Amino acid sequence: MKKIKIGKIICLIFGLMLVVNPGISAKSSMEKKIAKKTSISEKKSEAERIAEKFMNDYIKENISLEDWLAASPVTENFRKMYKERSRALELAEKQLENKKLSESERKLLNKYKGIEYNTLLGSEIFATSSEHSNFKVKSWNEKTGTMILKDNIKPEFAVHSEGKPINVEVKLKLVKSNGKWLIDGAGAVNIKK
Repeated sequence: MKKIKIGKIICLIFGLMLVVNPGISAKSSMEKKIAKKTSISEKKSEAERIAEKFMNDYIKENISLEDWLAASPVTENFRKMYKERSRALELAEKQLENKKLSESERKLLNKYKGIEYNTLLGSEIFATSSEHSNFKVKSWNEKTGTMILKDNIKPEFAVHSEGKPINVEVKLKLVKSNGKWLIDGAGAVNIKK
């Protein structure tokens, strides 16, 4: 009788080991899947956080555009193109004031066909303060690096000068360089229409 009891106990132990072991294996495989999904979403969140901060810092009134650009995570190509387009906008204003332009200034202005709108926000009339605006991600395609940010402006401030609701959206292009997300295009800068 003792032999039967010991045999049953040994069978019970082996049975438990077989049942518990696959559970441990399944649990660790499930943990790996969750960790992988979490790591993917964390990378996506980092790109979204960078893009939102980039645009929300752009509309802040207490920071100069030079300081904003210096502190922004942008590619050198973006930095160069932004400065050039901003200079063209200054020249367009100068031309509207009937001030004389040099030959090189006229060439730069002609390159952008006399732009008269905000470099990142486009032709939207955007006369609101950053306290009323807040850009958030509307869509994000990590494969193409394309992101659309929408201004979640407070409704009471979301009215165009003509009385129409404002719907400001900005397209961005992000690239990953050395493990970091950088802005390579935004608004009219390095974005193909």
